[in-house]
Amino acid sequence: MRTRTRFGAVTCLTVTLAGMLVPASTGNAQLLRPDGPAEQVGEVVGGALDTAGRAVERGLRTAFARTRGAVESMEVIARVYSRLHWDKQLAGSRLYLESRPGGVVLLRGSVPSAEAADRAVALAASTLGVSQVVSELVAPDRAEVVVPGSASPADPTVRPPLPEVEPEPELDPLPRVTPDPRPAPAPDPITDPVPSPTVRPPMP
Repeated sequence: MRTRTRFGAVTCLTVTLAGMLVPASTGNAQLLRPDGPAEQVGEVVGGALDTAGRAVERGLRTAFARTRGAVESMEVIARVYSRLHWDKQLAGSRLYLESRPGGVVLLRGSVPSAEAADRAVALAASTLGVSQVVSELVAPDRAEVVVPGSASPADPTVRPPLPEVEPEPELDPLPRVTPDPRPAPAPDPITDPVPSPTVRPPMP
């Protein structure tokens, strides 16, 4: 049976739940549930599912944010690398790029000159998505060249070089003596001398 009022049409229905018939009034329909162990378990399971669903949602959001940040970092590195790679002034340079959070780009490597290092920093800083550039580039005229085995010019232990020593003249080798193969003669036997008589002058 349908009854029309100024609020619209209201339909009288009958809801069947667990063998119980509950008539729906013309106002708000109310569903009666028996308060038993099964219903309590259902409420606990439903709450656990809601908590697990929220945890999964948070995990998906975090993973999406990380993936998005990684993709943006890769895009920034690709743009900076493209600008540095095709610049004539940086030909022959060895550059290494590293992207950090917040749009920070780290430049490492060697460049032909100090002007090339400044050029690389300027190109990286003017690239879309870069907020700051940290330069660790090395140029030949900026690097201190130290010969292996020598001390630094600023080292206080540096001593003046020693004067050159003239080499000593070479000596002639001594003549080599060849031994006589003949046997040496036997020495003469030693004899006691005969005592001579003492001669006295005549008496006057």
